[in-house]
Amino acid sequence: MNLRFWKKIEPTNTHTPYAPYEEIDAKRTSKLGYFFLVLMVIFGVWQGNNLLSSIQETIDRPVPNSNCSHTLAEYANISLSYNYYTYYEESIFNNCAFTKRETLLGIDLAYQKIEPLLTQLRVLQTTANELQGFISTKGYEHERTLEKYQASLIEDVAQNTGSASGVLSSYELGAAVSTLADELSNLNQQLNITQSQITALENRIRTTSQTYAVELEEIEKQYQQELNLHEFITFLVSIILIAPVFYFTWYHYHKAKLERSEYTIIWGGAVASFGLILAQIALVFTYEILPRGILEALLSFLSAFEALWVLLYWFSFILVPLFFGFLIYLIQKKFYNKQAVMMRALKSGQCPGCSLKVHHDMNNCPICGYSLKTRCHHCGAMSLAGGSFCSTCGRSSQTLDVDSTST
Repeated sequence: MNLRFWKKIEPTNTHTPYAPYEEIDAKRTSKLGYFFLVLMVIFGVWQGNNLLSSIQETIDRPVPNSNCSHTLAEYANISLSYNYYTYYEESIFNNCAFTKRETLLGIDLAYQKIEPLLTQLRVLQTTANELQGFISTKGYEHERTLEKYQASLIEDVAQNTGSASGVLSSYELGAAVSTLADELSNLNQQLNITQSQITALENRIRTTSQTYAVELEEIEKQYQQELNLHEFITFLVSIILIAPVFYFTWYHYHKAKLERSEYTIIWGGAVASFGLILAQIALVFTYEILPRGILEALLSFLSAFEALWVLLYWFSFILVPLFFGFLIYLIQKKFYNKQAVMMRALKSGQCPGCSLKVHHDMNNCPICGYSLKTRCHHCGAMSLAGGSFCSTCGRSSQTLDVDSTST
């Protein structure tokens, strides 16, 4: 099988009814056929993704490190990766399901040391939140009372001048403002004391957690290794299930194309469906195993060199038309090479050189002199130029050239 789809290798079997200039016709269908072909590719990719999802669910994913390890790592300034659903569930129920890797490295014992401190810390944080709520309420009440007190002072001035009678009691409001100010001061003092206690507890927890920094980094390393192994096994199983099907469809597509079968386009759609799934598997696997930390560090390093980015953009600016131009060149080379164009023109009864209407008895075009026929090396008869076989003796043109060369 020839996987180099852009380079056509002619079949050696002389009985194969394949003509290279008619290859385009073998891939055509009606508009309704193209519609169902597109639907086949879309639903094929959709079902392929369902298959990949079922494969991932069948293979057990490694258990991430527990919520408690993340708490330790947070105070030790170490980043751990985690499964969001597991982390959220443990956070709700305040539960730590330690894995085997964590138990072997003593992470469970480390958490037992800081667990009482964390309990005290949660109590103090709750107290601090309540105090902040009280301070907010008392502060609002103090502001409103202060406004009333200021209004009562204005009424006292108006009453002394005889222009108005007093409604608010400045004495009572003044006492209330003083009382609220004292309460606010006491609440602020309590909040400061509580925040100092929180800071002291956090420092103790941070000091204890940092003594297990090596163990925390090790459990993260082991988890990443297990995760990479899981991705590799998933990739391997996916390839084992998809690759044979892709090979089967590609083989039959190639065979149907050589035979100019009307079913070539159907096999082509199947190849497109399985090919897209196969490409998706490869891309996902490549993305998962790529050292993203190294790539991010490299990009961060390159970002400091602005001139280098200009050169990269300039190179990309040139590379894009070159890439697509190369693809178009491969297509043009295959379907619109000299022989293919000549055979399509002669099939339509036209001269390949000037498009003049020619007759099958002519050896050359009377207008441009184009050689329409060549002499067969075996029988000596004139045969259509560019054909694969002699129209008189039926011998292969390639065989004729080889034989004539050897003789």
